[in-house]
Amino acid sequence: VMTFPKRSHSHCLETDSNAILHAVLPHQWLCRTLGERDYGVDYFIEMVGESHRLNGHIAAVQLKAMESVKWQGQSREDMADWFYSRPIPKKTVNYWMELQLPVFLCVAETSTKKIFCVPVKQAIRSHYDLFLRNRAFRFRLFRLCDLASQLGQEAFTQDYYRERGYDRFIQRIIDIVAHQEQYLRLF
Repeated sequence: VMTFPKRSHSHCLETDSNAILHAVLPHQWLCRTLGERDYGVDYFIEMVGESHRLNGHIAAVQLKAMESVKWQGQSREDMADWFYSRPIPKKTVNYWMELQLPVFLCVAETSTKKIFCVPVKQAIRSHYDLFLRNRAFRFRLFRLCDLASQLGQEAFTQDYYRERGYDRFIQRIIDIVAHQEQYLRLF
């Protein structure tokens, strides 16, 4: 009897998730794969602006796949319902936090052909104490943040711009604190 290699279920899910991501993104956005081995980033997504303008708005994306997610929340149909990702190793999250661009964890639900996203840095800052205490971190993803919907794409874009402005915001706060006496005299 001859034996042959067998394709794993996880490889099938990964292939499906890649196809779903490309299918749900707005057609004008660019989705670039990384040719080298994956160390926590699968894609760079560039959000193309009005009149097909390339403005340099690029986000890093790590794509995971699940056949179906287990929703938690009030109705299991409400936009506020959520699920947890599989645990992400701390070293991967540390890498994401050091990247100089917004990072999103995206989970493809292959049974529904939907992709749910969470802005990584914002989630870690919100639960930093939990992150510090554990060797891995599970991200909460919301039904609202479905890239297959217009609302989800808008949420992705807003989260992107919020993250892009975070460092400037922190610098302004540091400036105010460092020069508080001068500001008080000014007012």
